[in-house]
Amino acid sequence: MARTRIVGKGLTFKFGAADFKCDLISAVLERGDAPDGGTDSVVTFCDAAASSGGQVWKLGIEAVQSTDSASATDGQSLHTLIWDTAAGGGGDVAFEFAPFGNATATADQPHYTGSIVVPAGGYPSVGGSAGDNSFTWSAEWLVKDNSVTKVVA
Repeated sequence: MARTRIVGKGLTFKFGAADFKCDLISAVLERGDAPDGGTDSVVTFCDAAASSGGQVWKLGIEAVQSTDSASATDGQSLHTLIWDTAAGGGGDVAFEFAPFGNATATADQPHYTGSIVVPAGGYPSVGGSAGDNSFTWSAEWLVKDNSVTKVVA
């Protein structure tokens, strides 16, 4: 039986109310190992019972570098949104990920929502290699409260 596949053409990705699909080259929402943040490696039985096994939700992206501000024709770039959030002391940025690009979530074409945590000083990179190709940047953020919601309606 053939399955409906998610392909890399119709994605919609919103941070807040703004769609950044024209900034993104890649977007991956996944469970993975928690980064080593210098936390205490001693785990009590209570810690272990409340743990997700060291797994956390992370959002990784690759995007074009653009310094378009909010006054640009198409609104601010993702690069500018993250830069300004990092410069403002960091903060949470809500996201809605629609892998099929559909406006309304359904059981067969769900959306995924949550908030990333942009750290203070967590600036995106600027620059790249010589030539005519666009500069890109990549980042990986933890999802706030380790919580992603699958929206089906």
